Amino acid sequence: ATFAGELTVNGGDVTIAGATPKLTVGDNDAEDCSIVLDNSAQDYYLGIDHSDSSKFILGGGSTVGSNAALTVTSAGAASFGSSVTAAGRVIVDDATDATSTTDGSLQTDGGLSVAKDAVIGNDLLLLSDASVIKFGTNSDILLTHDADRGLILEQGTDATTEPIFTIKTIGDLASGGGIEFL
Repeated sequence: ATFAGELTVNGGDVTIAGATPKLTVGDNDAEDCSIVLDNSAQDYYLGIDHSDSSKFILGGGSTVGSNAALTVTSAGAASFGSSVTAAGRVIVDDATDATSTTDGSLQTDGGLSVAKDAVIGNDLLLLSDASVIKFGTNSDILLTHDADRGLILEQGTDATTEPIFTIKTIGDLASGGGIEFL
Protein backbone atom coordinates (compact mmCIF):
# COMPACT_ATOMS: atom_id res chain seq x y z
CA ALA A 1 0.00 0.00 0.00
CA THR A 2 1.13 3.56 -0.61
CA PHE A 3 0.27 6.38 1.79
CA ALA A 4 0.64 10.11 1.32
CA GLY A 5 1.70 11.77 4.59
CA GLU A 6 2.36 10.04 7.89
CA LEU A 7 1.39 6.50 8.84
CA THR A 8 0.81 5.84 12.54
CA VAL A 9 0.23 2.39 14.02
CA ASN A 10 -1.10 2.44 17.58
CA GLY A 11 -1.09 -0.51 19.96
CA GLY A 12 0.60 -3.12 17.81
CA ASP A 13 3.72 -4.39 16.12
CA VAL A 14 4.66 -3.91 12.50
CA THR A 15 6.02 -6.97 10.74
CA ILE A 16 7.54 -7.02 7.28
CA ALA A 17 7.55 -10.58 5.98
CA GLY A 18 8.48 -12.37 2.79
CA ALA A 19 11.43 -14.17 1.19
CA THR A 20 13.58 -11.01 1.18
CA PRO A 21 11.78 -8.45 3.36
CA LYS A 22 12.96 -4.86 3.06
CA LEU A 23 12.06 -1.51 4.58
CA THR A 24 13.07 1.49 2.49
CA VAL A 25 13.35 4.91 4.10
CA GLY A 26 13.79 7.68 1.55
CA ASP A 27 12.97 8.13 -2.12
CA ASN A 28 16.45 8.60 -3.66
CA ASP A 29 16.33 12.39 -3.21
CA ALA A 30 19.31 14.45 -1.99
CA GLU A 31 18.18 14.58 1.65
CA ASP A 32 18.80 13.14 5.09
CA CYS A 33 16.98 9.85 5.81
CA SER A 34 16.55 8.50 9.31
CA ILE A 35 14.68 6.34 11.77
CA VAL A 36 14.11 7.96 15.18
CA LEU A 37 13.65 5.89 18.32
CA ASP A 38 11.43 8.20 20.37
CA ASN A 39 11.65 7.67 24.13
CA SER A 40 10.55 9.89 27.00
CA ALA A 41 14.05 9.90 28.55
CA GLN A 42 16.33 9.99 25.47
CA ASP A 43 15.76 9.84 21.72
CA TYR A 44 18.17 8.13 19.34
CA TYR A 45 18.36 8.12 15.56
CA LEU A 46 20.09 6.16 12.87
CA GLY A 47 20.29 7.72 9.48
CA ILE A 48 22.21 9.01 6.49
CA ASP A 49 23.59 12.55 6.67
CA HIS A 50 23.41 13.76 3.08
CA SER A 51 25.12 17.07 3.93
CA ASP A 52 28.19 15.18 5.25
CA SER A 53 29.14 12.87 2.34
CA SER A 54 26.11 10.64 3.01
CA LYS A 55 27.70 9.08 6.09
CA PHE A 56 25.70 6.60 8.16
CA ILE A 57 25.29 7.97 11.68
CA LEU A 58 23.92 6.62 14.96
CA GLY A 59 23.39 9.43 17.43
CA GLY A 60 21.48 10.94 20.29
CA GLY A 61 18.42 13.10 19.67
CA SER A 62 16.37 13.20 16.50
CA THR A 63 18.38 15.45 14.17
CA VAL A 64 20.67 13.56 11.78
CA GLY A 65 24.27 14.72 12.18
CA SER A 66 23.92 16.00 15.74
CA ASN A 67 25.35 14.22 18.79
CA ALA A 68 26.92 11.49 16.64
CA ALA A 69 27.96 8.42 18.64
CA LEU A 70 29.03 6.32 15.62
CA THR A 71 29.79 7.51 12.10
CA VAL A 72 30.51 5.14 9.20
CA THR A 73 31.71 6.28 5.77
CA SER A 74 30.83 4.54 2.51
CA ALA A 75 34.38 3.10 2.53
CA GLY A 76 33.65 1.40 5.89
CA ALA A 77 35.78 3.68 8.10
CA ALA A 78 34.15 4.11 11.51
CA SER A 79 34.63 6.88 14.05
CA PHE A 80 33.18 7.28 17.51
CA GLY A 81 31.98 10.52 19.07
CA SER A 82 33.49 9.73 22.46
CA SER A 83 35.53 7.05 24.20
CA VAL A 84 35.24 3.38 23.28
CA THR A 85 35.22 0.64 25.91
CA ALA A 86 35.67 -2.99 24.92
CA ALA A 87 35.02 -5.89 27.28
CA GLY A 88 37.53 -8.11 25.47
CA ARG A 89 40.58 -7.66 23.30
CA VAL A 90 40.74 -5.04 20.58
CA ILE A 91 42.56 -6.48 17.59
CA VAL A 92 43.87 -4.33 14.77
CA ASP A 93 44.55 -6.80 11.96
CA ASP A 94 46.90 -4.68 9.87
CA ALA A 95 50.68 -4.96 9.44
CA THR A 96 51.48 -1.35 8.55
CA ASP A 97 54.86 -0.28 9.99
CA ALA A 98 54.94 2.98 11.88
CA THR A 99 57.65 5.40 10.79
CA SER A 100 56.18 8.60 12.25
CA THR A 101 53.51 9.70 14.69
CA THR A 102 50.84 9.79 11.96
CA ASP A 103 51.09 6.38 10.30
CA GLY A 104 51.01 2.75 11.39
CA SER A 105 48.15 0.43 12.25
CA LEU A 106 47.16 2.12 15.52
CA GLN A 107 47.38 5.87 16.14
CA THR A 108 46.39 8.18 18.95
CA ASP A 109 46.47 11.96 19.11
CA GLY A 110 46.98 11.88 22.86
CA GLY A 111 48.91 9.81 25.36
CA LEU A 112 48.73 6.05 25.71
CA SER A 113 48.09 4.38 29.06
CA VAL A 114 48.79 0.67 29.55
CA ALA A 115 47.93 -0.88 32.92
CA LYS A 116 49.87 -4.10 32.38
CA ASP A 117 52.96 -5.22 30.46
CA ALA A 118 53.59 -3.99 26.94
CA VAL A 119 55.19 -6.38 24.45
CA ILE A 120 56.69 -4.80 21.37
CA GLY A 121 57.65 -7.14 18.55
CA ASN A 122 60.01 -4.81 16.72
CA ASP A 123 61.56 -1.37 17.13
CA LEU A 124 60.50 1.25 19.67
CA LEU A 125 61.04 4.73 18.24
CA LEU A 126 61.21 7.78 20.51
CA LEU A 127 61.09 10.51 17.88
CA SER A 128 61.71 13.65 19.95
CA ASP A 129 65.04 14.95 21.22
CA ALA A 130 65.10 14.86 25.02
CA SER A 131 62.87 11.75 25.08
CA VAL A 132 62.79 10.22 28.56
CA ILE A 133 62.12 6.69 29.79
CA LYS A 134 61.17 6.84 33.47
CA PHE A 135 61.44 3.87 35.83
CA GLY A 136 59.58 3.30 39.09
CA THR A 137 56.36 4.55 40.64
CA ASN A 138 57.98 7.90 41.49
CA SER A 139 60.12 8.06 38.33
CA ASP A 140 63.21 7.31 40.48
CA ILE A 141 65.51 6.57 37.55
CA LEU A 142 65.53 8.42 34.21
CA LEU A 143 67.08 7.44 30.90
CA THR A 144 67.14 10.61 28.80
CA HIS A 145 68.14 11.16 25.19
CA ASP A 146 70.25 14.26 24.65
CA ALA A 147 70.87 15.20 21.01
CA ASP A 148 74.43 16.39 21.78
CA ARG A 149 75.53 13.93 24.48
CA GLY A 150 73.66 10.64 23.80
CA LEU A 151 71.93 8.73 26.61
CA ILE A 152 72.01 10.00 30.17
CA LEU A 153 71.15 7.66 33.04
CA GLU A 154 70.30 9.63 36.17
CA GLN A 155 68.58 9.45 39.52
CA GLY A 156 65.31 11.38 39.43
CA THR A 157 64.74 11.70 43.19
CA ASP A 158 66.60 13.26 46.15
CA ALA A 159 67.43 9.92 47.79
CA THR A 160 71.18 9.33 48.05
CA THR A 161 71.20 5.64 48.94
CA GLU A 162 69.75 4.31 45.69
CA PRO A 163 72.20 2.93 43.18
CA ILE A 164 71.73 4.39 39.72
CA PHE A 165 73.39 1.65 37.71
CA THR A 166 74.09 -1.95 38.75
CA ILE A 167 75.32 -4.82 36.59
CA LYS A 168 74.19 -8.23 37.78
CA THR A 169 74.73 -11.61 36.17
CA ILE A 170 72.83 -14.68 37.40
CA GLY A 171 72.62 -18.30 36.37
CA ASP A 172 75.35 -20.67 35.15
CA LEU A 173 77.47 -17.85 33.74
CA ALA A 174 77.44 -15.81 36.94
CA SER A 175 81.05 -14.67 36.88
CA GLY A 176 80.33 -10.99 37.23
CA GLY A 177 78.88 -8.43 34.94
CA GLY A 178 80.72 -6.31 32.46
CA ILE A 179 80.40 -3.56 29.94
CA GLU A 180 81.68 -3.97 26.43
CA PHE A 181 82.34 -0.90 24.32
CA LEU A 182 82.28 -1.48 20.56
